[in-house]
Amino acid sequence: MQVQGSFGSLSVLLLGTVLSSAAAQASSVDPARALRAAASNELRVLRVSVKAGLDYYCHQFDDLGDAVTGGVIRLSSTVPAVVDFANGALVALHSTADGAARAVEGFAAGQVSASPFFPGSILGDLGALDRFQAALRAETGRARARLEKRMLAFTRRVGSDTGFVVHAALWDEVDIVPPAPNPGTAVPVPPRALKIFALAAGSDASVPGDGILSVGGEAEPLTDPVTVTIRGPGGFTDVHVVAVNPGTGRWGTTFPAGATPNLPEGNYRVEATQGSGASINAGIGIQGTP
Repeated sequence: MQVQGSFGSLSVLLLGTVLSSAAAQASSVDPARALRAAASNELRVLRVSVKAGLDYYCHQFDDLGDAVTGGVIRLSSTVPAVVDFANGALVALHSTADGAARAVEGFAAGQVSASPFFPGSILGDLGALDRFQAALRAETGRARARLEKRMLAFTRRVGSDTGFVVHAALWDEVDIVPPAPNPGTAVPVPPRALKIFALAAGSDASVPGDGILSVGGEAEPLTDPVTVTIRGPGGFTDVHVVAVNPGTGRWGTTFPAGATPNLPEGNYRVEATQGSGASINAGIGIQGTP
């Protein structure tokens, strides 16, 4: 079973242009109604794309479970695959949701150019933009929860059907920059925030010193790499400098760097930094014999 680089067709689906027929057909006579229609259409298209993407990744976890419990792949491939699947899903979810937000922003900017400050066009007025942003947060939250449920079902299956213990966690939330439409020059979208989206760690609980830990997330591409530091039991420390995918913003790495898992069992703090920015932290544990 191939567990790396298997997301090409899905990335096209999730990262594809979000079409907005409502935007193309909107009437300038009632800009508030047109904005509500455009926002509603973007949400409908997003739901279809997100469901298709999550169906794909959930099937990937099912297939991975079959491979692990069937003895086809070992721990050294299992733990990185968990992070690869979960991180890929959340980065794609972010891109899809952000595309919807930017589409609504662009449509609303055209509307406010002709009809400044109409109801629903100002953030905080509890109108169409606020309702759209709230719905977008709800959709991404539900998608993240579904992914987490399937990922944890996989770890329980591995624990019950093999001698491996795999812990996994989704960490940072998927945050979407809100639409902020104005006439003329658009409000710049800030650089992509550094995120730790997924962690996984595993070991054969009966074998000491055979741990492995993987972490992945998202960062601003085409700038600095991400420096990932893990700190664990007995003063253990290791550092990886990780390139950011220039197209998707994904990054990820696995400790130790070699092919043989050899981390000591215990709890680990995972720290990530990019350039001169502030560090972010997460944590995961490697199980030993009780």
